[in-house]
Amino acid sequence: MKKKAVIFDLWNTLIFKKGKNLTTAIAEYYSLPYDSVYEWIRLSSLAKDKSDKYYYIKMICQANSIIFEEKDKIFFDKLYDNYYKECYWIDGAQEILKLLKKRGYKIGILSNSSEISYNIIDNFKLHSYVDNIVLSCEVGYLKPDPRIFQQILQNLNLSENEVIIIGDKITTDVLGAKIMGIDIIYFNKNEKENNLNPNLSFAAITNKLTEIINILNNIEYENNKVCTVNFLSGKQCREQVTN
Repeated sequence: MKKKAVIFDLWNTLIFKKGKNLTTAIAEYYSLPYDSVYEWIRLSSLAKDKSDKYYYIKMICQANSIIFEEKDKIFFDKLYDNYYKECYWIDGAQEILKLLKKRGYKIGILSNSSEISYNIIDNFKLHSYVDNIVLSCEVGYLKPDPRIFQQILQNLNLSENEVIIIGDKITTDVLGAKIMGIDIIYFNKNEKENNLNPNLSFAAITNKLTEIINILNNIEYENNKVCTVNFLSGKQCREQVTN
């Protein structure tokens, strides 16, 4: 079946951050372990608080017996306002979004993200490229929870077999797509060695977003086989795994 929509992960699939990420910046500012801050940042990706933009910084402070002060607001404001300045398009991302749109595909973005992504969405004008954006902080679910995938399908008014997902994380993008029975293109941008279970079927594995049109053109379903287009190591076919 011809796909009607392409759904992208946001971070490290369309946009990447140079320098310190949000967790590292906050951990260093408060001299806290990275892992403990990461858990709170992850929690902040499940909810937003329109009444207080400092709410998750305050949670981190409270959990570590730190008094939240006026200087902390200044730090966070600067971090938030300047975050996009160290963010950049992944090679080929802008071009493939334009090309997919020109060819009539619906385009979505599905991201595990805190409110800091609003800054990126606005400054990169992502709404001009895509039809719908779903952030975990808005819906209260993190990938691979099926409910966040169901939300974007509902927003796009499409079914699972009418879309394809592109993402770089096995534990969120790939696992979530497999749970939902949605075809997945694994974006292996750093050409990491593929140690994945050979019984896992992917629509494709690629390190170049510019290959997505070729991938969409080459995906074939015949005789209950999935033809996997692997632009790192050629083309191979294997029996489709029933989820």
